[in-house]
Amino acid sequence: MKNTCTKTVRLLFDVYNIKAVKWTLKISLTLLFVVIVNMNISGDDIAVLSENISFRELAVAVVLGFTGIIFQTLRWKYVLLKLDFKVSNRDVLKTLLRGCFLGFLTPGRFGELFRAVDLDPSVKFRSVIATVLDRAAAVMVVLVLGITASAIQYLYIGVAPLNLFVVPAIIIFAVAAVVVIFNKYCIKLIAVFAALMKFPVQVSNQSICFVVTLFKAPTFVLLSLLAHLFLLFQTAFLFYMFGYTDIVWNLLVGAQSYAFMIFIPFFIANAGIREYSFSLFMDQINWTHQSVGVDAMAIGAALLILISNIIIPAFLGLLWIYSDRKKNTTVPLIDHKELVLEEKQL
Repeated sequence: MKNTCTKTVRLLFDVYNIKAVKWTLKISLTLLFVVIVNMNISGDDIAVLSENISFRELAVAVVLGFTGIIFQTLRWKYVLLKLDFKVSNRDVLKTLLRGCFLGFLTPGRFGELFRAVDLDPSVKFRSVIATVLDRAAAVMVVLVLGITASAIQYLYIGVAPLNLFVVPAIIIFAVAAVVVIFNKYCIKLIAVFAALMKFPVQVSNQSICFVVTLFKAPTFVLLSLLAHLFLLFQTAFLFYMFGYTDIVWNLLVGAQSYAFMIFIPFFIANAGIREYSFSLFMDQINWTHQSVGVDAMAIGAALLILISNIIIPAFLGLLWIYSDRKKNTTVPLIDHKELVLEEKQL
């Protein structure tokens, strides 16, 4: 009986590892969640939603989102230059947009890790490290602003933050504190993980010092902060367009929503979880005089952000990939055994 169960588990694991099965499950999960979250939206809600769209206000929201992407690009360039990549502005923009396309296709934007593997084929692992540092900066800013927003909400508005948000945030901060306090042991754990993954990478105090120095750099911190702030302003402005005119509350909702999304990185392009988060945090106070319901507002804002900030950049990235392939400039295949990080290059 035990052998039968073991064989069954192994068979299921092998089946799950088939790429087609993985993609089918991930897409199905995303679609199912989108349907569940939006099942209460009626045709009347959509009609009222469309009536509240102002092209002038929509244009302002798009400009705010585009400005945020500019700061993302500048941060990405800063990271690449600090890691000694010889890049032009064209290289920076191309790799960022290509990352948008790869991230759009994968849950948790995992594919974005390989946005820059062809910048220097001799040090592919260093390109992955660059992306990890860039994304880590974004995640840290999102979490810090999300926690700050929940504290402001409680101290100055008197609305207690959701336990659903506070508990994971405390856990993440506790883990971060452990990493900071016991950094020497963490270095050893990273080295063990690298060995298990068969990455020929040396993790040393010098590497950690480089990362710490980067994250303390005022320019790096400022670019990360501005990139997310413009996303928050864009989100708050879209809420405003749909009749939710308390800008301060809108910013608090946006900050907590994006932090909450980090806890659930399972959906492609954050579809479903984005509108769920907007609705969840906006509904902490009662709204009685809005023509657009909270759920309808959430799906409207989420859809517009999805199109302007994710789908359009991803489409541009796809066009760039196609253009490169047409010129016989193919993107190299990724083999994790070839990923190399040379200590002296950091």
